[in-house]
Amino acid sequence: MEELKRKVGRPRKPRESILSPEVIEGLLTPAQLAERETRGKERLRGIARRKEANAEKEIENITTKEELWAMNRKLLSEAELSALLEKQERVWDQLHWVSDVLAGVAVGLAGAIGATYLLH
Repeated sequence: MEELKRKVGRPRKPRESILSPEVIEGLLTPAQLAERETRGKERLRGIARRKEANAEKEIENITTKEELWAMNRKLLSEAELSALLEKQERVWDQLHWVSDVLAGVAVGLAGAIGATYLLH
């Protein structure tokens, strides 16, 4: 049978299927299901390869430590970054407190509470 050529003009409007995705899935043959799974795995491998290649390009272009820090920060999730920044603040607070104690500066009640916290 001869195939009909598409008419030149506007593209067809996408139509919604009257079958649910579960019914469509049930109509596929095992070979089609295996092919779909293989294509999905290949797609994910391609995404991973491109991501790795882009990361290598970014690393090659880094010239300063600030650029390295910025790249590393982009790789962290928002929750991980906020947890690390909170730890950094605690370390800075402890460092300033120890510096004040070593310099002989009167630390006061807040410093005494901090010292108890540091020692335990």
